[in-house]
Amino acid sequence: MELLKIEDLLNSLWQEIELYLSESEELNLQKANSLRKKTNVVIEEAERQLSYTLIELGHNHNGKGHRVDAVMEQAIALSLKADTHLSKAHLYHPYRTELLECFLASLDRLMLNIRSKFSHLQYAKLSPPLHYVGYIQAMEINKVEYIIKTIQEANLHAIIVSSLQDYFVNPMPSNHSSRTPNDGFSSLDYFVGLVESLYEICRKTSTFELEEAIYYELINRNFNRVQFIRALVSYYRKILDKVEDPIDEIGRLFVMQKEISKIPVISGMAYIHSDAGLKEFVLRAISIEIRFLKNMIKHREQEVAYLIGPTFSTQRNIVQFLMMFNALFNLSFLRRTGKGSLPQFIRQNFIRANGETFSLGSLQKKNSVTDRKNAQGLVEMLSKMIEYITRNYL
Repeated sequence: MELLKIEDLLNSLWQEIELYLSESEELNLQKANSLRKKTNVVIEEAERQLSYTLIELGHNHNGKGHRVDAVMEQAIALSLKADTHLSKAHLYHPYRTELLECFLASLDRLMLNIRSKFSHLQYAKLSPPLHYVGYIQAMEINKVEYIIKTIQEANLHAIIVSSLQDYFVNPMPSNHSSRTPNDGFSSLDYFVGLVESLYEICRKTSTFELEEAIYYELINRNFNRVQFIRALVSYYRKILDKVEDPIDEIGRLFVMQKEISKIPVISGMAYIHSDAGLKEFVLRAISIEIRFLKNMIKHREQEVAYLIGPTFSTQRNIVQFLMMFNALFNLSFLRRTGKGSLPQFIRQNFIRANGETFSLGSLQKKNSVTDRKNAQGLVEMLSKMIEYITRNYL
């Protein structure tokens, strides 16, 4: 095949398909089959060229990223056009409908290929076409059905079940979201990651512990469906109501704050996706709770209600609320864990099965001797921190 730009290859193919669709009603199975075969050839050539681009990007970023962005934009535009034709499928013979389905499925595979290889480029914020969203959902459908079946059989809280069901039907962010509407391909990455995580939790967690495990997973992934957020607001109000003596509670929190401030900091370690380490994360949670309790003492009910009642009209307010609740919820978890539980909790959330730590840029080059030493050093530091917490805090 002549070496043309991928956008030109796709555009030329679509022009042939459009011409075929506009032809008379006379059946032409041979032409339809020919176009299906050509579709496969063009997509294979596009993926081959993208593989070369990936290699080039590894050595020289000059201009190459823009080329991939252009390919993705072209694939999105053609998918939308083809989907529009498919919505009029009743006007076409099945041969033509099958051709459109073949073309759309091929574009879906191409976009997934691009997404897996070039996730860092600008196109990530573009809105994926609906057909591609359905393609990703179909890939995860078996795991989604397993998750829903498991949580229903376990009689989990209705808010969790309904929120997840709503989310799995439409994983793209709504207007009432901490993400901007149609947050692009990264929202589908979030969807796949959440499905994979919940699937493993449902497979490996006992029915007795399942609700708590899923609850923490949703909170720590900043799961942002409106009904779930409102349930958290209601839950936190109940926590505040249980505080019998705010002054004593503040005193206890100040002591805890002083003790935790002595815990060594490990750079890059964070239970939530933020820039804070474990120590800063917990200290911030304590500071927020102290502020709440002081407001309770002063009977500033309106201010307390403002702090725990998110305004859904702005992105910033919801992000702040989710981060705040995340911290508060995990602080209450740290309190409730008994001696021996906290070290296990930290190990489960900070250490991989093979001993590597999570979220560390120094571990990107897996085969580096230096990185292996860094990983070992971090594991040793974490062990020391666990010992310190167990000895001085539990």
